[in-house]
Amino acid sequence: MVSVLFYVPSDVIVQRLQVVNSPYKSSFDAIRKIYKDEGVKGFYRGLGATFVVSVLASSIWWMAYENVKYLLYHPSILPYLIFSKSSDEKSTDAHRLPQFAAGFVAGTVTSTCVNPLDVVKTRIQTQHIHTLGMTSSTVMYKNIFHGLKCLWHEEGAHGLMRGLLPKLMSRGPLSAIGALIFELVLYYSRDDLHSV
Repeated sequence: MVSVLFYVPSDVIVQRLQVVNSPYKSSFDAIRKIYKDEGVKGFYRGLGATFVVSVLASSIWWMAYENVKYLLYHPSILPYLIFSKSSDEKSTDAHRLPQFAAGFVAGTVTSTCVNPLDVVKTRIQTQHIHTLGMTSSTVMYKNIFHGLKCLWHEEGAHGLMRGLLPKLMSRGPLSAIGALIFELVLYYSRDDLHSV
């Protein structure tokens, strides 16, 4: 919850700079114009949507990661993928492949599940852009739920899955690497490793 408060302003600026025909020339120009046109509130467009996406994404990721890792570490469930843990406590986490694979699966599953919400979040953040020469902006989505309803009615399943393929191409591998780093830091932070 705390990290979202710091993340949203930078995300708003990034999204608005990336849209076609963006009226902003640079990050500093975007900051100046957003503040001038919309005040501090402008930097927090889509705060609720970002919060919902972040909470769901984190919940789904950890659930998927831990369950896939559990399956890969238990040969009785998946007999052809045997990663048995040693009875020696210090070598219980010696097999990193299940952690890497679980991270990849978790990243892929999470990205697929939250993609519709992410599309709406991005559109909420960019819909208030004052185009050059105009004094008003069009509000398409009032909130994330209204946005999902409009997106489904206007674009159907294709709209909900916009940008999913490029996202999967990056999020799966990044998630796998992140999971591996997490497990390695966790492993080398254990007190019992240093007490010997």
